[in-house]
Amino acid sequence: MKKKSRKRKPLVRTFTFPPEMGAAAALVGTSAHVRLVPAPLPPKPLLVAVDTNVLLDLAEGSEHAWGAVETIRRRLKNVRIVVLPTVIQELAHLVENGDTPRERELAGKAAQQLVKDWKFAPPMPAKIHDEFPTCRSVGRRNTK
Repeated sequence: MKKKSRKRKPLVRTFTFPPEMGAAAALVGTSAHVRLVPAPLPPKPLLVAVDTNVLLDLAEGSEHAWGAVETIRRRLKNVRIVVLPTVIQELAHLVENGDTPRERELAGKAAQQLVKDWKFAPPMPAKIHDEFPTCRSVGRRNTK
């Protein structure tokens, strides 16, 4: 007499892998057959770069500059405001060599508040230039 074969219920286990492996995944299948199904990756954040002029205006408390930052954060989902390394270099230059004491003061204030208070992303490695290939910082320079 033959035994009736019972259908096996799918075995589903979810595991979270370390971030360097990419994303979470699930093992799906029966006890006889198991396969790895990758979970969808979260979308990359939208990167918005700010220029030196914007940072100086924020340090000065400009309503227009702060309104723009608040609008970007409110309307764009998954946005990351970044400061390019050239902007950091320009701020450092303005702290020491700004044309006026006020400009030097604003540059110092902007440099101190970038990450901690304003929650802008710190300078990133060269990878950022791959995503912003044509982005250049001009800043507040008097050309005489």
